[in-house]
Amino acid sequence: MQPKRVRKLTTLARSTGVLLAAFCLALGYGDWSHGPISYAFVVLGAGLGSRAAVLGVSVGAEELLIRDWFRTRAFPRAAVHAVSTSGYDGMPQKGTRPSFLSVLTIRTNEREFAVYATVATWRSARRKRDALRQALGYSHSAGRRCA
Repeated sequence: MQPKRVRKLTTLARSTGVLLAAFCLALGYGDWSHGPISYAFVVLGAGLGSRAAVLGVSVGAEELLIRDWFRTRAFPRAAVHAVSTSGYDGMPQKGTRPSFLSVLTIRTNEREFAVYATVATWRSARRKRDALRQALGYSHSAGRRCA
């Protein structure tokens, strides 16, 4: 069975990526007289746009597939123990945890992984968490697989 994308988990990240890509492309195409800098903006814009297009979380029969900004990870579904939310501590406020942003966290046999492409407000992050738990077949409250 082909993995099925869990919809609306990465909407904010994808929208931000597309906007940044458009901005970089506009800067690059706007004035070719700057030579290498213009080319760099075009390449950066194309890279951001293409990666934003594939961001997402997909659930298959045997695996959980996460396409984040810099990595694509595949986890066996049996190894995923819980899905929760945690405070966002990525760019641009590395090291601080603003009270209004959150990301999904996947707990496996070995460790926890933050999925930065799912950044959202706390309320939206809880809805995303519940949608992913449902797609994985977990009980709503405990975050564990239903028997």
